[in-house]
Amino acid sequence: MRVGLVGAGPWAMNTHAPALAVHPGVDFAGVWARNPDAAQAIGARVFGSYAELVDSVDAVAFAVPPSVQAELALFAAMRGKHLIMEKPVAATLKDAARLATVVRDRGVRSVVFFTRRFAPETRQFLDEVADGEWSSGDAVWLSGALLGGAYSGSQWRQVGGALDDVDRTS
Repeated sequence: MRVGLVGAGPWAMNTHAPALAVHPGVDFAGVWARNPDAAQAIGARVFGSYAELVDSVDAVAFAVPPSVQAELALFAAMRGKHLIMEKPVAATLKDAARLATVVRDRGVRSVVFFTRRFAPETRQFLDEVADGEWSSGDAVWLSGALLGGAYSGSQWRQVGGALDDVDRTS
């Protein structure tokens, strides 16, 4: 499957691009980003426009802020492209619902990545609790999202804070 990457920030550089480049079922077609110099640093083909990337692939992987991901994903889904998205998928519930409708109506596939979602221990836990009857729950979440490092300078994270790392669509 030919997959193109949208975005060239630290998450694209350190996570998406390396994974796409080595996955045996993926032909990493290249990248498009608002900043062509940053896209060039990924080391893959750089597309001159987003439309050109979309027209050249079967699926699009996104490493962009939620404020732009939904609209870009909508464009790709309307052209029959599968979507590999980040969380949150949109900045508003309305945008997320619109995207979900187009994905369903066009018959494309989509996945939202949660870093540990497919880890064996996570899958085991979800299988164990799938048939349980729940009346309440309790969770503790610790995050270092704003402590520094390559991802802390992200503009959308500065605006939305660490909760944007969980998922909010309201």
